[in-house]
Amino acid sequence: GGRGRGAAGAGPASPEAAPGVVRETNKRPRSARETEPKTNEGADVHDDAEDHEEDAEDEVSVDEEDHDEADDGEEIDEDDPVALLIAQGVSEEMAKGALERSNGDLDAAVTLVIQQRELEKEEKEMAKVMEESLREAEQEAAKREAEESEKKTASPAEFFKGSSFLEHLGEDVAELLLREDSAAKADVIATLEFERKCKRWYRNSAREVDEKFAAVAAEIVARVEEKRAE
Repeated sequence: GGRGRGAAGAGPASPEAAPGVVRETNKRPRSARETEPKTNEGADVHDDAEDHEEDAEDEVSVDEEDHDEADDGEEIDEDDPVALLIAQGVSEEMAKGALERSNGDLDAAVTLVIQQRELEKEEKEMAKVMEESLREAEQEAAKREAEESEKKTASPAEFFKGSSFLEHLGEDVAELLLREDSAAKADVIATLEFERKCKRWYRNSAREVDEKFAAVAAEIVARVEEKRAE
């Protein structure tokens, strides 16, 4: 009976009697702040990881550059003067030609290559200057031709002054044929142009040319007079 009373009427168990229970009841839930990771430590870890990655990439890049330089070095045969010149940007044809003219002397070949390049540069510049000059001359000739065409159409008597044909037409007939509304104006101007060309073609026979065109003018004057008489 005493055992039952002790079990039923006894108060809370002592810490010595139930140590396991005491340990459990003394535990409290951790706060959210305590459970959060330390941000500074996490950031440091992340930065360290990025630094390691960048270092690794730099090492790979350096290795690749060293490998490329090694490859480039292997491609050049220092005992081959043609290869050495080609490595300096000289074409194979130019390199072989320079070495042939210099009897295999590399230094002399380099000098020849430099001289040839300078010559080619000068030739290009000269060609450019000549092209610009030619274009300007063509433009000037076209401008002069347009001005002459306008002048000979607007004032043919003045433009072809000194013409034997025009002189033998006489002032009255020439003015009649060269009027703006004259149907014969274009033919008269064409005849005057042909006379000028003939004088250039037959410089040693200028007198005969003048006589021929004077005769043509006389025939035209006679026809005009006949029409006037009618």
